[in-house]
Amino acid sequence: GNFSLVHARVFKSLCKAGGPPLIDMLQRGLTAAAQSQDRPHQCAAAEVFAGLLRATKLPLQGPPSTSATSTSRASWDSWIKPLLLSALREAPNDLLPEWTAAVRYSVSGKCPSGAGTRQAIMAALFEPMPPASPSGLEVKRICYLSCALLEMCGRISEDLVSAPLLLELEGLLAHPSRQVREETAAAAAVLCAALTRPPGVPQIQGEEDADAEVTKRWQAAVAGFTSRVSEHAEADSLLVVAKGNEVQEDVMLTGGGGGGGGNDSRGLSEGVSEDASNRDTSASTSSGASAEAEAAVKEATCRLETCMFWVTSLIKSGDACSLLPSLIPLLGPLLRVQELPDRDFATIAKRTLAYFKYLPIPPLLLPSVTTILRAGTHSMLWHTRAATINFIQAFVYRQHFGLCSSERTVLQESVVTLLSDPQLEVRELAATTTSGLLKGDPAFLQILQDHARTQAQRAHDQAKLERNQLKRNRLEDASKATSSSKVISSPMTLAQRHGAILGLSALVLSSPYDVPSWLPDVLICLAGASQEPPPIRDTVTKTLADFKKTHHDTWAQTRAAFQEHQWDAFMDLSLSPSYFA
Repeated sequence: GNFSLVHARVFKSLCKAGGPPLIDMLQRGLTAAAQSQDRPHQCAAAEVFAGLLRATKLPLQGPPSTSATSTSRASWDSWIKPLLLSALREAPNDLLPEWTAAVRYSVSGKCPSGAGTRQAIMAALFEPMPPASPSGLEVKRICYLSCALLEMCGRISEDLVSAPLLLELEGLLAHPSRQVREETAAAAAVLCAALTRPPGVPQIQGEEDADAEVTKRWQAAVAGFTSRVSEHAEADSLLVVAKGNEVQEDVMLTGGGGGGGGNDSRGLSEGVSEDASNRDTSASTSSGASAEAEAAVKEATCRLETCMFWVTSLIKSGDACSLLPSLIPLLGPLLRVQELPDRDFATIAKRTLAYFKYLPIPPLLLPSVTTILRAGTHSMLWHTRAATINFIQAFVYRQHFGLCSSERTVLQESVVTLLSDPQLEVRELAATTTSGLLKGDPAFLQILQDHARTQAQRAHDQAKLERNQLKRNRLEDASKATSSSKVISSPMTLAQRHGAILGLSALVLSSPYDVPSWLPDVLICLAGASQEPPPIRDTVTKTLADFKKTHHDTWAQTRAAFQEHQWDAFMDLSLSPSYFA
């Protein structure tokens, strides 16, 4: 069976009607059911506990005011609390949802008379686990706490949600068990969201308006927690990326060694003995340092992974808006760790960044995001630059009406600069992003058109000059050809020449189903590079093929948009050279 809310309400009514005597009569049967491993007995125990706790009235603070509350407190201290904690900790993993539902029902309700019971339940859940407890018990405890916090998000008691709980969760960020880290992130997300509720929403048990001093303390605790998380994320991302680069270099490099010779065999043996002892000493020292470095990297990886779980939980629950100023600084570390040798970690990082793309960022925070993205495009790691380009495309679409002209210009210039990036993958991503940024922005369209055509013409002149020099070198003497050849003042690299063609390709692909007035000249300029070496030739071929494919159904209208000389020039340049020519 499963946990039944109807059964829990029945037991609540019975316990309310019978009072403390009936509650004490349930002790023997409830103990037997809670200690049983049978699923129906466990579900029945969860239902009885949920109804019993909802019916129990404990004093909020101070001595009991009535004999009934005194009896309830005695029953709670003598057997209800120990049996509840034992049942929650020993519950099988497949029954964890049933006991979680029981905990949520036991702390639900808004009646002021049940405030003391809810406070006592939270205090019991807040008790730390015994030393050397397995990670499974810690997972259960945090799961129960998270569900209780989620149910009581607007009625959390002050002495349970201030610094101690946040500090405990912060200490679990680097826990070796991934299950513990996931539950820790979920609990921290629920707690941070509850403590940063907008003004006017009641946050203290039994009050209509939150006390100003308590609210300030809560906000200060959350601000300190998020600030430390951001600082750790920045340092941990640098450490993890550095270790990932070392692993990749170790895979590519091969070890080698050398030796020397001497005429004195005795001196050689002494030297070998001394070198061996030095190597042993240095090896022991380096092994200790290596173990410490490995431990530091593992801790940083676990903490950074928990941080990403925390961000994902906040965004999925819809509570990230109140913590946006604290989440924005995490964008830089997220962009930095998108590609690492640990594939599971990289998958979590990509998923978190995908959620990050859809955050509704207010205009006041857009300059900060723009600064982070601009820094990402100048990163030394090409994976970071590639991740930043992908994020810029979604970010500009999402914030199209919120970005001011200066911020949009900064992002456009950063993307255009990456068209000439040394890494081919970055250049291709920049071309795709540029094609998207061109839509709906005539000013940027004109700027890119002038820039790309100028750079493409310069690359074409350089390629033509290089071909002429090669022909002269073949026909004449090398020295004469060198003396008569024209010297290129500032030659373009292959990446720069490819970037110019990618700019033209972005212009062509930005209008897939129509032919603007400027497109024929751009196509002619692009087709003129069809004989360049790869990857320029590959880009030209692919762009022209895409153009013909998207305009195939309206080829007659496309032909009419060209002038006669433009069409002839375009067809001559876009056709592949014949073998018999």
